[in-house]
Amino acid sequence: SNCSSLTSITLPETLTSLDTYCFNYCKALKSIDIPTSVTSLPNYCFYYCSSLTSITLPETLTSLGTYCFYYCSSLESIDIPTSVTSLPNYCFSNCSRLTSITLPETLTSLGNNCFKDCYALTSITIPKGVTSLPNFCFYNCSGLTSITLPKTLTSLGTYCFWSCTALESIDIPTNVTSLGTYCFTQTKKMKAMRLYPVTPPTTASYTFFNCTARYYVMAYCDSTYQVNSSWTSYADSIFPFYPLEIVEDVGAATVALPFNALIPDGLQAYTLLGLDEDYDRVCGRRITDTIPRDVPVYVEGAAGTYYFYGVDNDYTDSISDIATVPEKKWMKGNYYDPDDIYNDPNKTLTESDYTVYAPAGSYVLQYQPAYNANAAFYEVEKDNTIKLSQFRAYLTIPEGYLPSTTSESSTTTRSIGIDTSEGTSAIKDVITTSANVPQGVYTLQGTKADPDNLKPGIYIRNGKKYIVR
Repeated sequence: SNCSSLTSITLPETLTSLDTYCFNYCKALKSIDIPTSVTSLPNYCFYYCSSLTSITLPETLTSLGTYCFYYCSSLESIDIPTSVTSLPNYCFSNCSRLTSITLPETLTSLGNNCFKDCYALTSITIPKGVTSLPNFCFYNCSGLTSITLPKTLTSLGTYCFWSCTALESIDIPTNVTSLGTYCFTQTKKMKAMRLYPVTPPTTASYTFFNCTARYYVMAYCDSTYQVNSSWTSYADSIFPFYPLEIVEDVGAATVALPFNALIPDGLQAYTLLGLDEDYDRVCGRRITDTIPRDVPVYVEGAAGTYYFYGVDNDYTDSISDIATVPEKKWMKGNYYDPDDIYNDPNKTLTESDYTVYAPAGSYVLQYQPAYNANAAFYEVEKDNTIKLSQFRAYLTIPEGYLPSTTSESSTTTRSIGIDTSEGTSAIKDVITTSANVPQGVYTLQGTKADPDNLKPGIYIRNGKKYIVR
C-alpha cells in the first residue's frame, strides 16, 4: 500500500491470498499477473492504481472485493473469469479509460456504483443470470452507446443510467417491473426506448427527467401505458412498435401490422396485389415510406432484427381506407388483439392464443431447399396444419385468378415479379408443392408422436423441449 514508485511486481505461484489495501495507491504500478493459486481479490486491492494498464486474472478467481479497481484510470480492458459470480460495490468505478469488459455468463449480480464514471465504456452485455441493475450502476457513463440487457432482468435502480449522454436507444426486457428514480435522467440523445413488458413497469420521481426519447411499446400495449399512473405524463411520447427478425436462409418475411409504421432502413416492402396477364407471376407494388395500418406486406432484406415504429398512436385512423385496398384480397394477416380473445385480466397468454392457421389453398413463406434455392411461398394443403404467429401474413389468390391445370401457362412454379422498375424480389417463386408441416415430434422415451394429436406433456421437437399443456 502507498508504494508510489512501484512500477511492476512478480507474484509467486505459491501465493494464496492478498490482504485488504494490498496495492492501494500504488499509482505507478503498470501491470501485474495474479497467480492461479489466488482465489479472491480483497477490498481496495488496486484502489487508485491510476497507471495500471494490464492485469491478468486467473480462472481460479472466484471473488472481487469492494472498490477493488476503483480509480484504475488507465485500465482500458479486462476479462472477468467465469468463476466470478458477482461484482461488488464500486468495483470498477472511475475506471475512466475502460472501453471494454467481458462479463462471464456465470455472473448473477452487480453492486451499486459498479461502473460509475466509466466515461470511455462504449458497449457492454449483461449476462442472463443478472436480475437487477443496482443504483448508480452506469452513472455518468457518457461514452456508452450500446447495452444489451437480459430477459432475466426485473428492475433498474436509482440513477442507473444517469447522464449516459451518448446512449440513443435501449431495449427494456419483458420481465422488468420497475424503473428507479432518475434512472434515465440526462440521457439527452435517447431517441428510442423499446419497452417489451406487457404490464407497464412502475416509474419513480424524475425517472426520465431531461430524456427526450419516444417510448415504443409492443403493439396493442400503448393504450395500457398511456392510462397507467406511472406513464400518463409521457402519454404523448408513447408509440407502438414491432421487432421483426429476418433469418439468413430466408431473406424475407411477411408483416401485417395494426398501426401505421415506418419502413425500417435496410428493408424493402411490397404489397402483393395480383397476377400478371400471363398468370405466371404474382405482382406487387413497392412501398417507400409508410406501411398503412392493417395492410399486409412482404418485406425483404439482409439477416438481422428490424424495428417497425408507429408514426402515430391512434388505432382508429388509417392512412388509407383499408376496406377498398385491393391488396387485402391477396394477403391476409394475423393481427391478434388480446381484447378480441379474452376478458379475463388474470389469464396468462400462451402461444395458442395469438397464433392462427393459414387456410388450405393459401400460400405461406417458407424455406424448402429441396424444392427451391430461395425462400418461396408454398401452398397449404390442409386446414389446421400451418401456424402463423402474431402480425404475420399469408398469400391468397382469389378464385378465378389461378390458371386451370390445362392452361398453357400453368406450371408447378410461378415467379413473383415485384415492381421491376425498382428491381426484382429475392423471393422468386410461388410453388404449388405443399408447405412443410412441423414434423419430428418425439416423446421423452424416444417414441415418435403424431404432431396433430399431442396429449399434454413434454416432447422433443427439432432437438428442443416442447411442452403441450
